[in-house]
Amino acid sequence: KYLIIGHVNFRDNATGERQLSIRLNGSTIIARMTTSSNGTASDEYAVTATYYSLAATDYVELIAWQDSGGALFVDVNQNASIEFMMVKVP
Repeated sequence: KYLIIGHVNFRDNATGERQLSIRLNGSTIIARMTTSSNGTASDEYAVTATYYSLAATDYVELIAWQDSGGALFVDVNQNASIEFMMVKVP
């Protein structure tokens, strides 16, 4: 079993949804969070996590998605965003 956590800070934008997913082996979503903009141009912090059994050949990816209608950047700050981590839990 592994604890898998992802965090992304989407830059400020007043429209659309933001979604953060953890994907297993390129196809299966094993965790997802979705948030809608609150109508003000403010940053959106997205965090998703799962506790999941993985085999030796499995791999996971963090997928960030948005539909604001244009390009929407994510912050890339040391120790803040983008974070993707996994720890084996006994």
